[in-house]
Amino acid sequence: MSRTLQSVLVFFCYVAIILCVAVYSGRTGQKTLYDRYLIKPEGAIIQVADIERSVSFYNTVLDFPLADSRDSQTTRSFVLPGPRRLILEAVPARQSDTDNQTDSRNLPRSAAVLIRVRNGFEKLHKEYASRLGRPAQPITNTSYWDDMQPDSISEVFHGEWGIQFAVRDPDGNMIVFYRPRRLLFEKASSSK
Repeated sequence: MSRTLQSVLVFFCYVAIILCVAVYSGRTGQKTLYDRYLIKPEGAIIQVADIERSVSFYNTVLDFPLADSRDSQTTRSFVLPGPRRLILEAVPARQSDTDNQTDSRNLPRSAAVLIRVRNGFEKLHKEYASRLGRPAQPITNTSYWDDMQPDSISEVFHGEWGIQFAVRDPDGNMIVFYRPRRLLFEKASSSK
């Protein structure tokens, strides 16, 4: 067999192997919606009671840039890293007709947004604490979500999966900044 023919056969064998791997890899029998359609999350919507107060918080404290878009009077959008957006939607609380009390069914629901931090994690935490003008709230347990007050920041929490801290906005929404363990060069401990 000539050397050229051997090279061509080896080339086609490699191409066949690559195609087989590409076709059969990841098949589990039933495809999910993500497999059948091109679905990619583009952002998040957070409900707030006062749009101007929230815009000030997200723009001034968290330094999220406002998007140049056609927002209405009840929505504003911010640019997140990459092509993603964070949209604030004003959902004001209404007074109950019977007892002049705020109807809890009409309050904005609190949400959480996760943002991965690749470098400068501790510096970012200190900068946000400085901008909020208060020390970080101590963490009493791993589910500290309910313990945090509005307009506050948590301590950095070290866990088996990585590290995180959260900033709670004026409406109780949480913006969680995290750094996965695989990016850490330190041994994780249960608390700082």
